[in-house]
Amino acid sequence: AWYGIMAYVYRCLSAGLLLLVIAAFFHSLALAVSYWVVLDSLNHTGLWKRCVCDNCESVGGGQSTCHGLPNVSGVLTGVRVLCCASLAMILLVYALAVGGYMKKKLHTIAFSGLLTLVLAICFGAGLTLYALNYSTFGDLLDNGGSLGWAFWIGWIGVVFYIVAGGTFLAEAIQGLRQDRGYYPLGNGFL
Repeated sequence: AWYGIMAYVYRCLSAGLLLLVIAAFFHSLALAVSYWVVLDSLNHTGLWKRCVCDNCESVGGGQSTCHGLPNVSGVLTGVRVLCCASLAMILLVYALAVGGYMKKKLHTIAFSGLLTLVLAICFGAGLTLYALNYSTFGDLLDNGGSLGWAFWIGWIGVVFYIVAGGTFLAEAIQGLRQDRGYYPLGNGFL
């Protein structure tokens, strides 16, 4: 009985881990580049640096002198904390999922699914906070600025986190049902 259950768990866990790795890639890419707000090809800003005419500098406190690009020191710190904390949680989720599989603990896999959803909420909150703060800059909108591709790549990562978390949860629930002899959709629904 355990072999059949764990074969199903392995298929779902592989899908969940693959989705988690894809989400982490998009998450890391979004954090690494400076195209969260774009005025044009030479003037853009991100969480860590601001580039004006391809001359890049660290984003810090104080007033912005950069051709209408925002300097959001207080909010930016909060966004950085949310985004980096959620990135650090990936290691915990990965360890829990793999450990749950190796030890045949379906509740641990379910917990890793819940933690993945918390991670998605945390990263999504950081992205939302950034967008809400961005929308308060009338000058930026007047200058033709917009949220850049890196910001939207971050949202793609959030979607992958949600699907990965759902995959972990569905796999754990199905594994528990099979363990109890309850087969509502046959031998497995995936």
